[in-house]
Formats: sequence, structure tokens, C-alpha cells
Amino acid sequence: LLLEMPFAQWSDSEIKELIDISTQSNITLVLAHIERYLSFQKKDVLLHLLAHDILFQANAGFFNHGIASFKAVRMLKKNQIHFIGSDCHNMTSRPPNIDNAVSFIKRTCGESFVKEYTDYGNALFLKNITK
Repeated sequence: LLLEMPFAQWSDSEIKELIDISTQSNITLVLAHIERYLSFQKKDVLLHLLAHDILFQANAGFFNHGIASFKAVRMLKKNQIHFIGSDCHNMTSRPPNIDNAVSFIKRTCGESFVKEYTDYGNALFLKNITK
């Protein structure tokens, strides 16, 4: 389940519901656009969700914008971003930009990291597709 959360600090009950979905069902929960929520949440909230096997998706744009791109790479290296999406809505104002993100990740982490990350993401996807 790819889920987009509210742009606010999440309540304890919302966090509990996320954990309940992840732990008490056969549903793999992926929080979309994780970079949009970082400034609203306490750091331990995201770590708590990760500890309950909740996965995070980030937009490619997170890797394409100045200082934020280095935070994105840190999260990626710590296994805190499991999928990268384009957030593409059209080919003009919101075109796909994954190629820029992958180029940046290759420059900062190396080509072997990108291959391992891609293999890991594919394995996660395939594992959860067959649940």
C-alpha cells in the first residue's frame, strides 16, 4: 500500500494505525514522498516506523536540490529510503527526473551502490508482490 500522509506532525494515533497496518496485516506499507514529511516529524518517529518494517519512498527531486540532496543520500545509505519515484504528472511542468537523481547517486555513492540499491528495491518489490 503506497500511502501519502498529511503535511503536519502525525499524531500518536496515526502512528499507531500505521504500525498496526504493517504488523497486523498482510499489507506492506510504503509511505510516499517521505522527504515532504521530514520537517514535521521528530526524528525518532521515522526510526520507529522503520523498526516496524514500514518502507519509505522518496521523489527523485529530493536528490536533485542542493543541500537536501545530501540528506537524501545519507538516508539512502542508511536504508531509510527503499524506493525512488519520479512524481511525474506530465512531461512539461512535472516531468520524470529519475535520470538526474540516479546520476547524482552514482557520482556520490558509486555505480556499484546504485546496482546494489536497484537489486535491493527489486527484491523488496518482488517479495511483497508475492505475499
